[in-house]
Amino acid sequence: MRATWAAAAVWLLAGPCRANGVDLFNAAKAAEQADDKKTEAEDYAQALNSGDLTPELAAWAYVRLGGIDAFYGRNESAIANFSKAIASNPQLIAAYSLRGYVYALDGAWTAAEKDHATALALAEQQKALSDETHVLAHYADYWRRRRNYEKALECCRLSLEMKSTSNGFLRRAWTYMDMGDGERAAADYARFEEARAREHHALGRFWPDEREAIARLMKLPKP
Repeated sequence: MRATWAAAAVWLLAGPCRANGVDLFNAAKAAEQADDKKTEAEDYAQALNSGDLTPELAAWAYVRLGGIDAFYGRNESAIANFSKAIASNPQLIAAYSLRGYVYALDGAWTAAEKDHATALALAEQQKALSDETHVLAHYADYWRRRRNYEKALECCRLSLEMKSTSNGFLRRAWTYMDMGDGERAAADYARFEEARAREHHALGRFWPDEREAIARLMKLPKP
């Protein structure tokens, strides 16, 4: 998933922090941009171990480590890192949304719904429109997994009305595919690919469940 909240880290760099921690954090961000997950994880871990990071920067480092864990299917470790992010900064929307996503992957429905609801409430409180679009897309995925397609599609509608993103189109295409509506799924998959190209979002950055869904969507007859 993604550099969904990448812009947040740029703002956080303005916070006070000693040079060593900042240098390591910036090195990790550079590795992230280069899609070098091994170096990124090592640099974030060293930045955290330095003791130099502000709570906000530390939280973002934990979010990125959690994302790397989820990318490799290490869900338990991902949840632990997202939880550390929340402990460091309880206002960090991405940590709740992504932890909720992984909880749903593991079928921990109560914990997943609680995290998605918290992420949505924080996004509304903070008037974080960009965050809210992604939170709603992830919430849609929760409802799709619960086979509540009406709620999934409503979350997709709200997300895409705020902004047309590859994340939103993927969730709606995936929902339609699970509903057996191949025509609408294929149409939204085409929109997903157009949005992904605009966002320069490489297919290799998606998480395992997303990559599997994309592979299935690719096989649908083109609209």
